[in-house]
Amino acid sequence: MTQAHPPRNTHFPLYPPFRRTVAATVVLHIVLGAGALAGTVATPPGYAQPAETARSYEIPAGDLTGALNRFGRNSGIMLSFSTSLTEGLHTDGLRGTHTVASALGSLLSGTGLHAVMRESGGYVLERAHGPQGTPTLAPVTVTAVIDPGTEGSGSYATDAASLMNGVWSLKDIPQSVSVVTRQQIEDQGLVSSADALNQVTGVTATGYDRTESVTIRGYSVNAQTDGVPVTGLITTISGDLALYDRVEVLRGPSGLLTGSGEPGGTVNYVRKRPLGTRTLSGAVSAGSNDTYRGELDVSTPLNGDGSLRARGVLVRQDQHKFYDVAESRDEIAYGVIEYDLSPRTTVGLSGAYSRFHTNTFWGLPLMSDGSLPGRTAFMGPDMDSVYTIKEAAADIQHHFDSGWIVKATYGYRELIGNYAGAGTTGAVDTATGLATMSATYYDRGVRWNSLDLNVNGPITLLGRKHHLTLGYNQTKQDNLLGSVSTSLPGWDVFNDHNYSGVLNTNIASHRQTITEQSGVYTSARFSLADTVQFILGGRWSDYQSKSRTIAAATSDWVASTAQASWEFTPYGGLIWDVRKNLTLYASYADTFVPQTQEDYLGNILEPRVGWQAEAGAKARFLDDRLNLNVAVFRIRDTNRAMVDPDHVGCGTSATAACYMAAGEVQSDGLDIELVGALSRQWDVSAGYTYTRARYESDTTASNVGERFNASLLPEHLFKLWTHYRFSPTDLNGALQGWSIGAGVQAQSDIYSASVRQGGRVIVSARVGYQINKNWSTAMSVSNLFDRTYLQFLGRATSNNFYGAPRTFMLSLRGRF
Repeated sequence: MTQAHPPRNTHFPLYPPFRRTVAATVVLHIVLGAGALAGTVATPPGYAQPAETARSYEIPAGDLTGALNRFGRNSGIMLSFSTSLTEGLHTDGLRGTHTVASALGSLLSGTGLHAVMRESGGYVLERAHGPQGTPTLAPVTVTAVIDPGTEGSGSYATDAASLMNGVWSLKDIPQSVSVVTRQQIEDQGLVSSADALNQVTGVTATGYDRTESVTIRGYSVNAQTDGVPVTGLITTISGDLALYDRVEVLRGPSGLLTGSGEPGGTVNYVRKRPLGTRTLSGAVSAGSNDTYRGELDVSTPLNGDGSLRARGVLVRQDQHKFYDVAESRDEIAYGVIEYDLSPRTTVGLSGAYSRFHTNTFWGLPLMSDGSLPGRTAFMGPDMDSVYTIKEAAADIQHHFDSGWIVKATYGYRELIGNYAGAGTTGAVDTATGLATMSATYYDRGVRWNSLDLNVNGPITLLGRKHHLTLGYNQTKQDNLLGSVSTSLPGWDVFNDHNYSGVLNTNIASHRQTITEQSGVYTSARFSLADTVQFILGGRWSDYQSKSRTIAAATSDWVASTAQASWEFTPYGGLIWDVRKNLTLYASYADTFVPQTQEDYLGNILEPRVGWQAEAGAKARFLDDRLNLNVAVFRIRDTNRAMVDPDHVGCGTSATAACYMAAGEVQSDGLDIELVGALSRQWDVSAGYTYTRARYESDTTASNVGERFNASLLPEHLFKLWTHYRFSPTDLNGALQGWSIGAGVQAQSDIYSASVRQGGRVIVSARVGYQINKNWSTAMSVSNLFDRTYLQFLGRATSNNFYGAPRTFMLSLRGRF
C-alpha cells in the first residue's frame, strides 16, 4: 500500500496524540501474563461447558442479593431472578473450590430457593415449592440482575437486553428487539459491525467501507455503547466485533433513550467484560482477496477471590479488496479491568485503540451510455487513508439492600482521520474512459463525550410492587473538519490512481462544530395485575449546536438555529403475559429532530416529530431455547420542511425560498423473527420484514404517494441463517464433530434517480469441524453462486457500490 500521506496539519490543535493509552497499559499487562496463564491450564475446560468448571470463590456471608450479584460476575454465568425472591434473605457465603452448580447450591442453602439451569445457558431462580408442591416462579416480572452476557451460552437466543436504561427481559420490552450473540458471531465468522447488523431482521447496512448507512423501517438509526447514547456517532464505525459480547438492536423510535434522533431505531454495542475464570482464546483465518486475520483474547482474575479481573483483546487484519488497487489493514487493542469494591459495588475501566488503513472509495459513476463499470473497477487515489480511534470508559454500579440499583457510566472517544477521495463531475466517456475528476483531501478530528447516570428499583403502591427508573444523560460531539478540492480534467478514471503529484493538501481552514444534547428521563412500570404491566415514561431534552472557522483569523462562534429546549418525548407500553411463554404488547414512542429552515415570518420551523405505534407478540418455545417475535408498526414522520409555494424572500435573500413544516412520510410494516435452537444441535436465526414507506406530502408534488428512501429500503427483506452440529446419534456417529451452516439474504428491488437494482437472493454456507474440546476449524463461503449485484445505489457521478463476489474463508479457533 502506497504511503503517500503528507503530515497532519500542524494547526490542528484539539487532538494531541496520546503518549500512552489505557488500552495499551491494560493489554500489555494481560498479554505479558498469557504465557504463564497458558501454562497453568494443564487440563482446559471444554468449550460451552462453564457449569463443569470448578474454581475458587471467596464470598462473605450476608445479603443474598449482593452475594448472587458477586457470584454472577465472578463465575461469568447469566443468572436471572426477581429481587422480590431474594429480598430479606441472607446466605452463609461461599468459600473454596466449587462448580457452578455446587456453588449455587451452597449460596442458596436454607433460603427456600434453588437454581434451574436452562438448556440455552444460564440459570434462573425458583422457589423450592409452590402451592401444589412443585417448583414455581414467583408471580412477578423476572428481570436479569446480572448483565446478560452471551459469551459461552452456546445460543443464538438470549433472555435479556441492556439498551433500555437497565437490564430487562426481552419480553418486558414492548418493542421489537434483536440480539446478535457471541455464538452467532463466531459461527458465521462475522467481523465488522456492518456484518452483524446485516444479519438482523429489518436492518440494512450498506455503502462506504466502515461508515455504512444503517437503515431500519426507512430511517437512519441512533448509536449506543454499553447502553449510553453517543450523539452523531456513525453506528458502523464502532469497531471490530472481537471487542463485543453482543450487538443489540431496538427497532423503532428511541426518544426515551436518545432524545433527538431519527425514528429508525437504536444499535447498542456491548463490550466484552472480564470473565470469572482464566481463559485464553484466539483465532486465525485466511481467505479470498489475500485476507489474513488474527485474534487473541485473554481474561484472568488478578487476585485470589476473583474480585479484581482483567481482559485484553488484540486484532490484526490485512485484506485486498475485490476491486482494483484498494486494500486495508486493521490494528486493534482493547483492555478492561473490573474491581468489586464490595459484594454490592463494582467499578470498571476500559480503553481501546484502533488504527485503520484503507484506500478511500466513493463508489462508481455511470458511463456516458448509462451503463455501470464492472464490479472490479476502482475510482480514487491509491494513497493511504488513515483513521485512528482512541477510547476510554469508566462505570460504577451499586446494589442497595432495598433492591435499588444506581449506575454511572462515562465514555470518551476520539477519531482522527486523514484521507482523500475522488468522484467525477459527470458521466465517464464510454469510448475513452476519461472524465473530469474532483479529488478532495480531508483532515478530520472528532471527540465524543458521553455520560449517563440512572437509578432504578422497586416501589410499593396500592399493595403491589412496581418499578421506577430515573436518569440523566449527556452527550457532546466536537467535530473539526478541513478539506481542499482539486479539479482534474481529462482524467483516466479507472486506470490512473496516482494522485500524489496533483492533489492539493494545503488546507487553509477548518470548520469546528460542537453539538451538545442532554436530557432527564423517567419511566415507571406499573404492575396492574400479576400478568399485566403498564409502562409510562418520557424524556425532557435540550439540544444545541455552534460552529466557527479556524484559520489565520479564527471567527466567533455562531449558534445554529437547530436548537431545542426542554423538548418532551413521551413513551408508553402495555405488556400482558397471556401465559408463561406468550406475551402480547403494544407501545407508543416519540422522537424529534431540530430543523434550521425558516418560515415566511422569519421563525425557525418546529422540530420534525416522529412517532411510532407498535403491537406484537413474543413467544418462547422449547424450554426458552427458541424466541418468536411478531410485530406490526406504523411510523408517522411529520413537520418535515417543505417549500412554501405562497411566499419567497426568507433569510438574507429577497428570492430565497421560505419553508413550512408540512411534509409528511408514513411507514407501515410487519416484522417476524425466529431466533434460537430447534434442538440442542440446531440453531436458527430467521427474519422477514415488510415495509411500505410513502410520501404523504412533499415539496416535490410528484413524490406524493411514491416510495420513501427507495435507494436503501426494500419493501420485502428476508434473512435466514441456520447451523447444525452433528451428534453421536446422527448417522451412527459418522459425522460426529462436524457441523454445517447455510444462509439466505433476499430482498425486493431498490432504486435511485439514476440506477435500479432488481430483487436478489444471496446464499452463504459453512462447514466446520470440532477437532477436540479446545480446537475447531471452519470453511465459510459467501455469495455462493457469485451473484453480481449493487448493494448501494448512488447517483450518476459516484456512490454506486457492488456487493462482494464469492469469497472463501478458512479459520482455526482455539479456546482454553
